[in-house]
Amino acid sequence: MQDLFVKEENVLKEGERLLASGSFESAEDEKKYQHLLSSYRRLLQQTRRLVKLSDRMEGKLSNASNKFEELSFDDALTGIHNRRYFDAAMPREWRRALKAKASIALIMIDIDHFKNYNDTFGHPEGDVCLRLVGGVLAGALKRSADWAARYGGEEFVLCLPNTDTQGGLRIAEKIALWIAALEPTPDGSGLRRKITVSAGVAATVPDQHIPWALLVKATDEALYRAKSDGRNCIRMSETKLVASPA
Repeated sequence: MQDLFVKEENVLKEGERLLASGSFESAEDEKKYQHLLSSYRRLLQQTRRLVKLSDRMEGKLSNASNKFEELSFDDALTGIHNRRYFDAAMPREWRRALKAKASIALIMIDIDHFKNYNDTFGHPEGDVCLRLVGGVLAGALKRSADWAARYGGEEFVLCLPNTDTQGGLRIAEKIALWIAALEPTPDGSGLRRKITVSAGVAATVPDQHIPWALLVKATDEALYRAKSDGRNCIRMSETKLVASPA
């Protein structure tokens, strides 16, 4: 590690040589100079300690900041990423796909009749439902580049780089089947618990003149069609992404 106080150390050494030379006109002058040199030495030592303390504090703050950044990108309830991560990651994914000239797919998933589920079984059980769905989505990600996020409320989104519409559809179908097979622990009420989802799928090869938000919009529109068609189904986007007129 580079010494930040080389110049100050040289001044101190020069002062010690001058003091040892005995070239002072009087003993009083020598005593005063020795006192100044001792004060300078103590001040340099204190400054070194403060710099070391500052470095340690900076390291701790940096670690805490990194941990906070990680936590702020995760949804506390489901354990997958959150909307903040989605908004930060999507532009990067879009640029990567644009550079690679590769297709990128999105799947938007909405838990069917989640409000009724909450009203019937209670909000704690609604949280259990969300965690179960989040676990299915996390388990569906087989490639390191794929990721899922809780988009908001009972809505989730999956980003699948290097995936076309048909590939996204196959994954959405698997997810829907796995979620439908979930069996939340009964609470003794005798009420039937069934979790189903609606999903929208869209994919495109990015174009530099098309913003990534259009892919999100197309996926959301496909999800809306799935819900309008009775829910518990999957719809592919019918929207052709085109650049907005200047």
